[in-house]
Amino acid sequence: GEAQRISWEGQQNQNACVSPDGQFLVMVGTQNGEQHLVRLDLKTHETRVMTDTLLDETPTIAPNGSMIMYSSAQGTGSVLRLISADGRFRAMLPADDAQLSSPAWSPYL
Repeated sequence: GEAQRISWEGQQNQNACVSPDGQFLVMVGTQNGEQHLVRLDLKTHETRVMTDTLLDETPTIAPNGSMIMYSSAQGTGSVLRLISADGRFRAMLPADDAQLSSPAWSPYL
C-alpha cells in the first residue's frame, strides 16, 4: 500500500523499529534539541518518551519483543543500554570509553 505518516509528535523522528508483533514501534524523537527513545502504540497512536539519557540512537527491538537495545552518549563515547518494552527495567551494558552504535540482537532470543 501507500505510505502514510503515523505521528506528528516531536520536531524530528528517526530510526524507527517496529515490534515483532506489530503492536508498537520505537523511534528516536528529537524535542528541544534532545534525542530520546519514544514508543508509539500503532493501534492508539499514543506516544510515550521512554528514556532520559543523553543522545539516544539506533533502537532495536529483541525478536521476542520484550527488550529494546540502543546506544546513548556517555562521557566522550557512547554505551549500549537496555530498556524493557514497557519501560520498567533499565540497564547499561558494560563498556569502556568507546563509540558503540547500531546494536543487533541474536535471532535466538
